[in-house]
Amino acid sequence: RWTSVGELTPDALSAPRSLHRFATSPFLHADLYHLWANMYWLLRFGDLLEFFFGASRFLHVYLGSMLCSGLISVAGRGLLASRQGPLPSSVGASGGVMGVLAALIVFMWRHGRPTDELFICLAINLFTRGRRVDVFGHLGGSLGGALVAFLWGPRYVLRLGGLVLEDAPVIAWPYL
Repeated sequence: RWTSVGELTPDALSAPRSLHRFATSPFLHADLYHLWANMYWLLRFGDLLEFFFGASRFLHVYLGSMLCSGLISVAGRGLLASRQGPLPSSVGASGGVMGVLAALIVFMWRHGRPTDELFICLAINLFTRGRRVDVFGHLGGSLGGALVAFLWGPRYVLRLGGLVLEDAPVIAWPYL
């Protein structure tokens, strides 16, 4: 199959000429339903996150989430493979989608907005088990999105006695 060239496998860090899998696997999907589900949730959560973060920060969150998803997936699935035998390859954008959801939770929490429903959605996706579900990828994407949002995400602060609303992220670069 042509997808086997881009699927994320537990040996992606150690196998020769396999680093490209971190960039290709999020754009490959197992079937049309898998693609539809990821795009649906990306639209639902991503549209709101892009509104709050802007396009460049949204892209930063999404790409950072996909990278963390791949790294933690390879590490976690590598450990499992050493105990349980070979595991299926991982594909899909759900690590990036989980990162977008986690970034939205961080933003809402930071600004005192309710996050209960978002946490429930995150928990359902983190604790869904199955042979075809890459739980480590979901976890990695969530951690990556939360970290990027916490460090580079907008942090709106009132200055001058409440007259000025200023964006003061923990790390302002490259969004000066």
